[in-house]
Amino acid sequence: MKTRQSSMSMVVVLLMGCSLACAYDYGFDPAKVQYHGYQDEGYYMELAQDPVAVVIDGTAGWEYVIDMYDNHYIVSGSTYEIRGFENDNLLNVETDVTVPDQGTFDRIIMQFWGEDKSSDYFLPPSVETNSDGIWELTAYDWAIDNPWHVPNEYPLGGLPCFHTDSLVDAGDLYYGSAAPTDLIPIRNFSIIAKGYLGLVYTVRIVSTDLHEFDDITWTPWNDMNHEYPVMGNWIPEPTTSTLLAVGALALLRRRSTRDRSGKK
Repeated sequence: MKTRQSSMSMVVVLLMGCSLACAYDYGFDPAKVQYHGYQDEGYYMELAQDPVAVVIDGTAGWEYVIDMYDNHYIVSGSTYEIRGFENDNLLNVETDVTVPDQGTFDRIIMQFWGEDKSSDYFLPPSVETNSDGIWELTAYDWAIDNPWHVPNEYPLGGLPCFHTDSLVDAGDLYYGSAAPTDLIPIRNFSIIAKGYLGLVYTVRIVSTDLHEFDDITWTPWNDMNHEYPVMGNWIPEPTTSTLLAVGALALLRRRSTRDRSGKK
């Protein structure tokens, strides 16, 4: 039993040490650009923060908040994909969302913020910007605050307009071919915008799965055969990691106490 306790103690030390050492510098930086395309366009995706343990309707999961940044150019009619999440394991999916003039979305992530501040041009927004320039919740069931970014961090001011689309399952027909894996599509329907620098959109994804770096990838609009990792620190944020490790150690100690006392 001492060996088991020592091993668990080492896990606690390692997790707490990594919580302090595995820092990632989040935010816009042209040096992070992963994909260079047409006329020097450049994009990258990264987490907005380390993953966080959450509970939704009694089910435990992990919150992944993903940002997309651009350093030059955005093209009309483009579609980006986030790959690697199992659609059936997502906890913040809305079903049968009907939008006037847009149709019905079977399963869709609605907790999304774009450079039109709340993506309300195509989809009902979670938040709107009030007269003080801060987020204000709407009355929709999926409405949630955006504590990761203030409105003026999305600097384009209304164009182009991105929005999420219905989830695509692996094997489903998608642009004329079978989807290679589960997909979260994000579409852009707007004019071409040049000279764009900074945060383009943010999407919140909650999954029951704890993912590692390189599990989750993204593809650019005109190069969907190439995948790029969503950057960031994929180790759960320090408080979460430490609490999980300490909780495991406490459970092990309780079991050790029961063993010594002869209790089952």
